[in-house]
Amino acid sequence: MGRKEAIIICMDNSEWMNRNHYNYGLQLKCVRSYCRAKLKSNPENAIGIVTMGIGCGVCKLLKPTSDLDKILRHLHSIRISGAALLDILEAIDTSLLIFERDYPSNQKRILIFTGGPPIYNVQVSGKWYAEKLKQEGIGVDVVNFCLKDWNIVEYRWRIGKQSGVWKRDINAFVAAVKNNNNHIIHIQPGIRTKTIDVISR
Repeated sequence: MGRKEAIIICMDNSEWMNRNHYNYGLQLKCVRSYCRAKLKSNPENAIGIVTMGIGCGVCKLLKPTSDLDKILRHLHSIRISGAALLDILEAIDTSLLIFERDYPSNQKRILIFTGGPPIYNVQVSGKWYAEKLKQEGIGVDVVNFCLKDWNIVEYRWRIGKQSGVWKRDINAFVAAVKNNNNHIIHIQPGIRTKTIDVISR
C-alpha cells in the first residue's frame, strides 16, 4: 500500500445532468467504481463527496470516510435539479478547507465531474485555485461530459459561451495545476466508457 490518500469527489447534480439522465447514471457508476478501486488499493484511503449544484437546496456534503457502505448510501441520497446552477470553484474551495483542516499529511486529490459549463469562467476565475492546488500538491482529475455544440443562454446570468470554449477552459485549468499526474477525460456523447479506470489507479 502507498501513502494514504484523502480524496474529494465533486459531483455534478446541476441542471446539466438533469438534461441528460444517461450522463448522470454514468457519473454514478463511475463514482462507485472509483471508490471501490481506491478503497481496495488502500482501505485507509478517505473519500468525501461534495455536490456542485447550487440553488434549490440540492448541495450535499459527505466528509471523507473509508466506509464504502456510507459512501454508497450517500450517493443514493443525492438529487439532481433542473433549476440548479453548476459551481465548480465553490466545491474546490470546500475541498481545500477539508484538506487543510482534517488531512494535512495525506496525499490529496480532487475528482471533478461536469455535465456542462459552470457559472464562472474557470480559466480566469480559477487562476488562484489552480495556483493553490499546485502549491499544496493536490492532484486534480476531471471527467467532462460537456461536448455538445450548444449555446448556453438558459442561465439566469446568461453567460452565453459554447461547450467548445468550456473544453478549452477546463483543459487550461488542469494544466495550470501541473502536479500529481493529473488527468482529464472528455466523454463522447452516448458512448459507454470504462475510461474512469485510468484515474482510479
